[in-house]
Amino acid sequence: MIDKDLSAYAAAAWGQYLTPVTELSKEKANGTPLVRSALQMYDFDEICASMFPEDKRPASADGLEITSHEIRFIEFKSGFRKKITRENFDAEKGRCEKTGEICEDYWAIFFQNQIKETAGLIASIRFKALESYLALEQRLLPLCPEAVEPLRLVFVVVADVDAVDGMVDILTDLSQKKSSCGSLEQIRSSLRKYAQIEDEAYCYDRVEVLTPAQYASRVGGGT
Repeated sequence: MIDKDLSAYAAAAWGQYLTPVTELSKEKANGTPLVRSALQMYDFDEICASMFPEDKRPASADGLEITSHEIRFIEFKSGFRKKITRENFDAEKGRCEKTGEICEDYWAIFFQNQIKETAGLIASIRFKALESYLALEQRLLPLCPEAVEPLRLVFVVVADVDAVDGMVDILTDLSQKKSSCGSLEQIRSSLRKYAQIEDEAYCYDRVEVLTPAQYASRVGGGT
């Protein structure tokens, strides 16, 4: 729980950082938004850039949303949806020019690299969850007056996967063990220790992991 009135402080000091979800959710590679919505929230990356020197800037979530009941960090993460998966790959494209045989080692390395890329994305999300919390607790909340009622603190991940993403065979968790679940559940699992456990809150009261469509339905937008 957060016992400081961040809403009042944000309204007075951060008006210039209010940004539509469409802008906050744009993929860095091609500028395509994960979610199209006019809903505005605070650009937490920009807030951190204004408060920390560049060499000490935390790895921050993309957005900060404050409601009457909750403070939510929102992280929009692309890279989970793969164009080539074990279900749709064309084995012929791995045929060796010298021997004429399909190279199984090529495809094994290809999918192993996808596993590593996905593990890197999950590690980045965990890092942002932790450092966003520390930035809030250590730098921002001391600036705020006491709240009338405590607010719940929530970390929300919006990942570019379908509800059933068909990637079970090429995903792994950070311990490098084979997983029997999809990428959404893997992200949830990786963040579980940052959420409330048996009435003792550590970092966040709740963690949510959503597809773009699920998040869009919540905020009144499209994907």
